[in-house]
Amino acid sequence: MKGWMKIGLLVLIIFVSVGTFYYLAFSSFIKGAPPISRNSYLELNIFGNMPERSSVNPFAKIFAGDIPSLEGVLNCIRKAKIDPKIKGIIIRPLASDIGWAKLDELRAAISDFKESEKPVYVYLEAGGNREYYLALSGDVIFGPPDGTLFLNGLLAGAYFFRGTLDKIGLEADFVAHGKYKNAPDIFTRKSMSEAQREVVNAILDDYFERYINAIAAARNLEKSEVMACVNQGLFGMKNAREKHLLDTLMYYNEFKDYLKEKDGKRVRTVSYSRYRKVPYSKLGVKPKESIALIYATGDIVSGIGENLQDGLITSENMANTIRKAAKNKQMKAIVLRVESPGGSGTASDVIWREVVEARKKKPVIVSMSDVAASGGYYISMAADSIVAEPNSIVGSIGVFGGKFSFKRLYDKLGIHKEEIARGENADLFSEIKTFSPKQRRLMKQFGDDFYHDFVSKVAEGRHMSYEDVDKIAQGRVYTGRQALEIGLVDKLGGVKEAIQMAKKMAGIPVNEYVRVRTYPSKRSFLERILAGGLDAKWKAELTTLPKPLQNYLLGFRYWKNHQPLALLPFYLDIR
Repeated sequence: MKGWMKIGLLVLIIFVSVGTFYYLAFSSFIKGAPPISRNSYLELNIFGNMPERSSVNPFAKIFAGDIPSLEGVLNCIRKAKIDPKIKGIIIRPLASDIGWAKLDELRAAISDFKESEKPVYVYLEAGGNREYYLALSGDVIFGPPDGTLFLNGLLAGAYFFRGTLDKIGLEADFVAHGKYKNAPDIFTRKSMSEAQREVVNAILDDYFERYINAIAAARNLEKSEVMACVNQGLFGMKNAREKHLLDTLMYYNEFKDYLKEKDGKRVRTVSYSRYRKVPYSKLGVKPKESIALIYATGDIVSGIGENLQDGLITSENMANTIRKAAKNKQMKAIVLRVESPGGSGTASDVIWREVVEARKKKPVIVSMSDVAASGGYYISMAADSIVAEPNSIVGSIGVFGGKFSFKRLYDKLGIHKEEIARGENADLFSEIKTFSPKQRRLMKQFGDDFYHDFVSKVAEGRHMSYEDVDKIAQGRVYTGRQALEIGLVDKLGGVKEAIQMAKKMAGIPVNEYVRVRTYPSKRSFLERILAGGLDAKWKAELTTLPKPLQNYLLGFRYWKNHQPLALLPFYLDIR
């Protein structure tokens, strides 16, 4: 290549790079609602794990597309209900890891949308239990003749790494408090304990019953017929149609031709990424009052840190966020949206105290997402009221603490470490020793005290006796529906129900629109660069590991000073 061509290519690369940078940096400042044609159908492609909030990382949007968030999809559905330009919704459930509580919330939003008497069509090209559970909310389910449907029941499992640790010479030494607080079992056992088996069976039974009932109700089938389908498990779409699991067979382009014939007009669709930019004000919604919606998403850790966009709830930052919303006189109430398996018990307590203080100024309602357990429940328990989805994972009122001993691993690697101590327990958290009998008693007493304090605060917040809470605590997790029955939550529902409750408690008419201001505020791409707050590389590197290990390693990086751990007792993935 000639020299001038190299220079020209270099100039072009620099020009494109600089232009891209400025677009990414300043695009967040560009406002304006996109025009929407009349007689349009809102098209929602539901995929991925559906985070609570939309991403603020423009590189992710470029390379991965505009990944739908629960916040964004729910707002789109609510706007579409009152938008005269939207004639209906087309939903395309794709391969996803959406949590079952989020699916409940989506189904409820679609059910509410259908009150407008606008149709909801679901195109199911291929799917499993989660995709079909969402599809059941549509008026019409259709798919291609050679598509595939898996309705093979629900499966829950758990990982155990004790055998692996034994092989490499790593010894886990933990003390748990509560019969069902089996969080350390992942490292200390080779198989499921009877206590864990009891809890998993209870949760699986509840999920499965609701799933079967949902299919039977939506498809007008007897439960025996649904069970026969589930026991068959695998269907081609033609066979699924014969079993009345869907309504008709057609390809997606055929469906658009059908709509054109039905409506007598050209079919227009508007995407999620386009429609979510339409403000409520364009639809004539001009609220007078405001409510704060605070997102508490991720593992709970001590410290200041950045805001919650990187999947961590830092104690001081969350406390400051709640304090800021409580002091803002424009905010008539606070809805705390919790999606957390817990983490540091001490950090959870810092946030709990701020919820208590906020309640002195205005109502505080908690809305629970897929999981609000252990520390996630700790930061919720002081609220005026708690709302959870039937499939939310709730509770896990318990605590554990401990360490790993690397002594045998060091011996295998030829590493020798010597320690010289002053004080009887200077080696309490030594990395080359397990706890002595005296130290184990010390750890147990410390954990017992924290557990007693945890249960006492639950009793105070839930207006129950200590004894009654202790019976249902013990580190046990429940579904939202089970938690309602035993008094750990007050109502079943999602963010919408929590906001309705907040309006009622704040003296705002329930049929009046309110402005929902979300906290913490999203930082622009430029702000993230200036703050050095791009997604941490170390977090991305963990995504290749099994999910339970991701949760633990993310937490252990931040749990300083060997704090008591209020963490979900096991990673529960029901498929």
